[in-house]
Amino acid sequence: MAIAMTPSQSIFTDSLQSKVISFLRFPLIVGVVMIHSDPGAVNIGGTQIFDIDNFKIYEYTRYFVSEILARIAVPLFFFISGFLFFKGSFSFNSYLLKIKRRTKTIVVPYIIWNLFVIALVFLQQTFMSGLSSGRNGLLIDNTLVEWISAFWNYNNTSMPICYQFWFIRDLIVTIILSPILYLGLST
Repeated sequence: MAIAMTPSQSIFTDSLQSKVISFLRFPLIVGVVMIHSDPGAVNIGGTQIFDIDNFKIYEYTRYFVSEILARIAVPLFFFISGFLFFKGSFSFNSYLLKIKRRTKTIVVPYIIWNLFVIALVFLQQTFMSGLSSGRNGLLIDNTLVEWISAFWNYNNTSMPICYQFWFIRDLIVTIILSPILYLGLST
């Protein structure tokens, strides 16, 4: 037997949901930073001070925190984003409204930042080519398809040229496919 609850009787009110999400934001951001922290050996001025691998308790702790515990951060960010996207009623009109809002807040900044990085790489290759690793070809030599793929899969890296935005790219895809996901999960 299901118990019907009014919105005021709900366990999570909008205010509490907002507070929980705000509270989780900082530890999740720290988790993402921890995922990307792997100091290896500590060098100061080119001299190796000590090898972290010799400190097993540190290495085990770092591995547990960075490689196990912190790995929940990115999926939880996706979960929170999906929760907020589907919060309230979901209809075709609400989907279009949400797509319009997300275009302004996610897609436009994604495009602008990738264009900015393309411009920086182009300027670097043009005026400071000696600073280039040489692994990537010159942007000036790219075809139209390669220019467009810089926003999605730059040089077959499965990352956009502004590689930090892989999360945003995947979020955009998830938002576009959300009606299919919604229908699949609601049946």
